[in-house]
Amino acid sequence: MKTRNLRHTLQMLKLVLQAFAVLFLFAATFFVGLTMSWTNIDLAREGRSTGIVSSAELTSNKNGRSNLTIRLKDDSNKYSLYRFSQAYQPIIDMLKNGDQVTIFHNKAGSASMNYEIYQINTPKGVAYSKTEHESRERMAGRYIALPGSLIILIAGFWDIRKRYKKISAKPSIPKL
Repeated sequence: MKTRNLRHTLQMLKLVLQAFAVLFLFAATFFVGLTMSWTNIDLAREGRSTGIVSSAELTSNKNGRSNLTIRLKDDSNKYSLYRFSQAYQPIIDMLKNGDQVTIFHNKAGSASMNYEIYQINTPKGVAYSKTEHESRERMAGRYIALPGSLIILIAGFWDIRKRYKKISAKPSIPKL
């Protein structure tokens, strides 16, 4: 009898620990998503490239969505931006080949990745602003924070509920 009570107590303790783990994952996912929604880019601390536009073209990714990729003359780097609306034409209209532009971008780039554009300044004005980029990042953070954390919370407690019912059920009498 004592071993059954001890086993039951250990199983209940395991459920309590699982509940704490679920709550921790919920809080961590929610916090990470919310920190993304507090994006505030300081252009003075980010990378900056100034040059003459050699090309501004749409490139498709593997999901069928388009990115705007910009290349500058005498610069081997590629700079790209993504708009959820896919409305790149106003930016392309402001970026004519031969125009001098300043592109603010992330500092980390590699041969396989493009630099992410935060803002594009042209002689005609700002073609793409950091506030638009920040609002996109904020929205992505909210899309991660709320649904992701709720899915973790619901799935975790659904599993705990299922296990609790199994533990709490009356033990069947073994057949002799």
